[in-house]
Amino acid sequence: MSQQTDSVEQLVWQASSGDVEAQYALGIALLEGAGVDANLAKAVEWLKAAAAGGHVKAATLLETFG
Repeated sequence: MSQQTDSVEQLVWQASSGDVEAQYALGIALLEGAGVDANLAKAVEWLKAAAAGGHVKAATLLETFG
């Protein structure tokens, strides 16, 4: 397994555990296709989770999606 795959798996684990910074980072990764296949729907899901947890940048970014 590559280091990048390990990093993504760790990020998914942290995000799933409620870590808002990880949720935001995973949302951005999915949005940009960085280390994972780009997936707008999943990116928005993770960004919404981060925003619900009080992550200001996630909430601000979601506003751009209307």
